[in-house]
Amino acid sequence: MTKIILLLFLAPSFLLAQDDQYRQYVLSESLPTDLSRTLRQSGFLKKYDLNEVVNPFYLRGDFNGDAKMDYAIAVTDKQTDKRGIAIFTSQTDFVLIGAGTSLPNRDMDDFRWMDAWYVYDNRQVGIGVGETEELILTSDAIMAVKTESASGIIYWNGKEFRWYQQGD
Repeated sequence: MTKIILLLFLAPSFLLAQDDQYRQYVLSESLPTDLSRTLRQSGFLKKYDLNEVVNPFYLRGDFNGDAKMDYAIAVTDKQTDKRGIAIFTSQTDFVLIGAGTSLPNRDMDDFRWMDAWYVYDNRQVGIGVGETEELILTSDAIMAVKTESASGIIYWNGKEFRWYQQGD
């Protein structure tokens, strides 16, 4: 009797773990082939889960201005459960924003608040809340949004990714 009860107690967690592994597999297979292969071969998926809380869960744009397509993927750090964005600027290099890592000009290491995002391709940005200068973009950027609340632009300044507050 004890074995049956123990089995019934452990079965749901085993099934949830299997479901999570399958979900991660499906998400990785939904990425472009080269990027999916890079994530698997680099060991990236051992440390980070792909996060489908935002839809789409990845964006494509020229985020660093080198005239090559980059990918931004919504991720969750497996150890800390902090959410963020991994921007792959080449097949092997990535920059982590959030998920435990803050931007150089913004102390924000968890993007759990973000429930929408999109590629921002306008070059001229109006002065944001709390900002003092207008921003002129030289590449695509990422608009990170908390719907009906706040937003900010993650952009490349030629050296690093930075934050520019938009709404509050």
